[in-house]
Order: sequence, then structure tokens, then C-alpha cells
Amino acid sequence: MAAILRIVAAACVLALGVGISGYGSALAQVPGYQQNQYGAPGAPPSVRPGEARTAGPVANTGPLPGLTGQAQTYRLGFGDRIRVTVFGEPDLTGEFEINSEGNISFPLVGEVPTRGLSPRQLEAELVRLLKDGFLVNPRVNVEVSSYRPFFILGEVSRPGSYPYVASMTVVTAVAIAGGYTARANKRSMTIVRIIDQNRREIEASPETPLLPEDIVTIRERFF
Repeated sequence: MAAILRIVAAACVLALGVGISGYGSALAQVPGYQQNQYGAPGAPPSVRPGEARTAGPVANTGPLPGLTGQAQTYRLGFGDRIRVTVFGEPDLTGEFEINSEGNISFPLVGEVPTRGLSPRQLEAELVRLLKDGFLVNPRVNVEVSSYRPFFILGEVSRPGSYPYVASMTVVTAVAIAGGYTARANKRSMTIVRIIDQNRREIEASPETPLLPEDIVTIRERFF
């Protein structure tokens, strides 16, 4: 009897091992399973040399990095278009696009670095520059008039890059990309976000807020 029980136990262990192996093989075939592997034409930028990359998604157990006080902490970058208003100075008021070097060309003061600054920080910098021999008491307001794009991949009808809109969430991005496919897991998605000049992959939900340059991946359901 004991010998029979040992044979049955060995058979169960063998069957369990085969099942796990088969599941792993199937998972490897899921589109997008290998995270952060971009490079197809029109795909979002991959991790640049020297940038950190996580081994896997970071669990979203609290507010997502880069979103606290978004209106104050949004960082300007290449591709953003901003409107600068200098009150009482119509010749200095207008729209400016941030160039590939992260600068704007502003009247009187020339090239002004903007990359990594928040709109409020840029206001303070322009006030400082205009006070230096140009205006006595300049009052400046900076607003983002159009943002750089976001990217959405995986199980949506039209993956690709789209113009960012303020206060977007993942489900808004899905709608812009034509909705979920029939294979989509509507509760399983990740965001790759630039945080402190590094790209981090974060677990997300349909209600997670987005930022420009975010790369959203909608996973495929397994059954």
C-alpha cells in the first residue's frame, strides 16, 4: 500500500511540473510579455544608455511618482508649447515651443533653459532675467498650451502616440486609441514613466492619471 501511495504522489508532482512549464511557455507568447522591448517603427523611445530600468513593474501602493501637485510639479521638456504673458508688455507676450535643447528663444534675454523646470520656476527665472536691465517690476505668467505626446501599446485598437490632454487617465487614453480589443485585460496595465531622468515601470489601473511621455501598455487576458 505504501509503495502505491508513493507512485501516485510522484505522478502528481510530475503532472504539476508539466502544467507549470506549459503555463510559462504560453505566457512567453503573450504580446507585450517582454516589457520595455520597443524599437518597431513609430514605437515609443526605449531606455537610453545610462538610464535605470526596473526588473519588473513597481506595485502602485500609493500616489504615483510625478503626480503630487501636478499643476506645480509638471516638468517642461522638448515638444511642449508654452504661452508666456508679461503683463503690460504685449511685445514680450506670446507662445514659444521648447526646442530639442530644452530652451526657448525669448525677446530681450535670448535663449532661456526650460528643461526640467516647472511653469512656476520658469516664471521666476523670466522675472529674474527681465529685471536685469530691462523691466523694473515684471509680472510673468507661464502656461502650457500644448503638451508633448503620450504612448499607448498592447491590447487597444489603434496603438501609437497621441497628443496629451491635461487631467488624462488610462481609460481616457484607451478611448483615444479606439478602445480595448477583445483580448484586453481591462484591469491589468502598466505605465513606464520618466522619474528623476530614469524610466520606471509602474502597475496602473484604468483610473490612474497620466503625464506626457508616459508609455501605457494594456495587457492581454489569458482566458
